Amino acid sequence: MTNRLSVCIFSLGLSACAYQPQQYVAVDTNAVKPGDLYGRFLGTTNLYLSDGHDAVMIDAYFTRQGQFSTFIHNVHSDPKVVAETLSLAGITQINRLLVSHSHFDHALDAGTVASIHPTMGF
Repeated sequence: MTNRLSVCIFSLGLSACAYQPQQYVAVDTNAVKPGDLYGRFLGTTNLYLSDGHDAVMIDAYFTRQGQFSTFIHNVHSDPKVVAETLSLAGITQINRLLVSHSHFDHALDAGTVASIHPTMGF
């Protein structure tokens, strides 16, 4: 009973991060001049910075599982969600991915982002 209660409390905590990052990707990239530094907040701790030549992403957490899914399955990256979010944000280049630390809400999708951008460095 204690383990089940712990899992329920943990899953409720996860729900705080369960919103979809797609709501944060609407940016008018036409307003950014080539060579200007610009950044995007992509939800939770995800930041994308670019100067038009080089691009850095800080943290990689795009997959959001609901409470039920988290309770039934292990937390895992969803490549379809990651690809769709990067596409919606117009992100076609990432030179470096910096993961601030190893909590799931910072690192969960790092491997998936790396598979989409195989020439990227960590």
